[in-house]
Amino acid sequence: MAPGHRLASRKIITPADLLDERVLIPGRNSPLRLALDRAFSNEDHQPTSTMETSMLNCCYFAASGMGVGIVAHTSLRSAGADIIAIPFEPRIEVSYFAIRPSGGQRIAVLDDIVRRMGELMAE
Repeated sequence: MAPGHRLASRKIITPADLLDERVLIPGRNSPLRLALDRAFSNEDHQPTSTMETSMLNCCYFAASGMGVGIVAHTSLRSAGADIIAIPFEPRIEVSYFAIRPSGGQRIAVLDDIVRRMGELMAE
C-alpha cells in the first residue's frame, strides 16, 4: 500500500481488514489468486472493489494510491516501488518452478536467469 494509507501502521493484514478497500489482485489462474479467493471466501462479506492485474502492476498501482495489493514477495522486491509491505494472514506460500524439456539443449542465458532468480528468492 502507499505510505500514509490508513492500514500502513498494522503489523498484519487479514481479509477482514480489506472489505472496504479496493484490493489489487493477481490474475484468476495464478496460484496466489486461487489461495486469496479461498481466504476471502471464509469472510461474511467480500471486498467491495477489486482490480485484477499482474503482480508487478499491483505494486505500482498500490504505490500510486489506487488500492491495496496482495502479491508474492518476489514481485514486491522486483517492483522497487515506494510502498509499505505488511504480511497478509493467512500466510500463503508461493512456489516457482523452472521447467525445461527432457533431453533439451541447455541454453546458457536461461541457466543464468534461473540461477539469478534462485539467488533473489533466497535473499
